[in-house]
Amino acid sequence: MYQLTDNTVEDQNPSVHNKNIAWRSQVDGDYEIYYWDGTTTHQISDNTTYDRLPSLYNETIAWQSNFGGDWEIFFWGDGLYLPIANAGRDQAVFDSVTLDGSASYDEDGSIVSYDWLLQYKGYSVHNQTAIGVNPTISDLYSGFFDAQLTVTDEEANTHTNSSVVAAAGPCDCTASTMYIESIVAGIVRGSKGNSYDEATVTVFNDYNKPVADANVTGTFTGDFDETSSEVTDGNGIAVIRTSEQLKKPLYEFCVISVDEASLEYVFEDDVETCKSN
Repeated sequence: MYQLTDNTVEDQNPSVHNKNIAWRSQVDGDYEIYYWDGTTTHQISDNTTYDRLPSLYNETIAWQSNFGGDWEIFFWGDGLYLPIANAGRDQAVFDSVTLDGSASYDEDGSIVSYDWLLQYKGYSVHNQTAIGVNPTISDLYSGFFDAQLTVTDEEANTHTNSSVVAAAGPCDCTASTMYIESIVAGIVRGSKGNSYDEATVTVFNDYNKPVADANVTGTFTGDFDETSSEVTDGNGIAVIRTSEQLKKPLYEFCVISVDEASLEYVFEDDVETCKSN
């Protein structure tokens, strides 16, 4: 059991949605509305009226305020859409890990920073930090880590999410195969209201490490009919985009080959090799 408030004022009417908690607290006889973003407590009403009954829906907080005996409804516009952090899947690795915050988003703006803390479940001397959407962290101490991702939007709102990393320690091993770890389908704004189609393909080897310099070839079908190739970067990521652009295109992208000088491409039944936008 965890106590969120501080025993100094009367706190009432908790409401929960998407892991955010809102409530009202009595300050000098006047009730105000507060919410907790997972890290910090924020006061969001104005100290001039009697506020009560906070309610949360789709990241927005609404409440009831009394003006001289007349009740009115308010909502918190600055918190309409908080950024949402997604720290990716749990991973079992050797002594390095590539983290994935690409599923994080901000409905009403953009995320300006991705800050990672790998918090060791033991001595803090083994903690590590990183920044960016897909950072790779090496020389991990063997054991379990909480991979905590905090994202910040352009209005300095933050949100934190965690995954688990299990590190086995250094591996004196040579990879022989590679596979598609993930495909993300999207569109990129072009000109005159048109868009390009774009597929982000991540390639890992059989030791769960990213594969650089692999040539990924795939086809776009549907509104497009193209075959394109790109080479993976140091994080094992190839971004493949159509040469044509259309208005509101719909498509399916499928990987047809992955080529790298020393590794064999292996198709895995439980991994998607096609993705639609």
